[in-house]
Amino acid sequence: MDWHSEKPLGDLTRPPPSFADTGLLAHWGLALTLAPGNSVGILRQAGGGGCAVADGGLIARCAIGKGKATIIADADFLEAGDEAGLDLIEDELSRLNQGR
Repeated sequence: MDWHSEKPLGDLTRPPPSFADTGLLAHWGLALTLAPGNSVGILRQAGGGGCAVADGGLIARCAIGKGKATIIADADFLEAGDEAGLDLIEDELSRLNQGR
């Protein structure tokens, strides 16, 4: 994920220039890689963990301890206005709201 910003470097309100994976994804048994031929991040399983990858690697649903986590692979579509990406997020939020 890479977002352009008009705000100067060092501005606390500037979005981070890229995702800094600190090892949490690997801890959950996931890896974030680039899709072949473009800059879209996709999730894949990378070892043990309680995660199921769905929607072509764009979403992972994880059972973590007594809780759950939903990981979205690439949020670039939020800025790009990608209707399919926004539909995917709306569907996932609806699924979560219904307790599935």
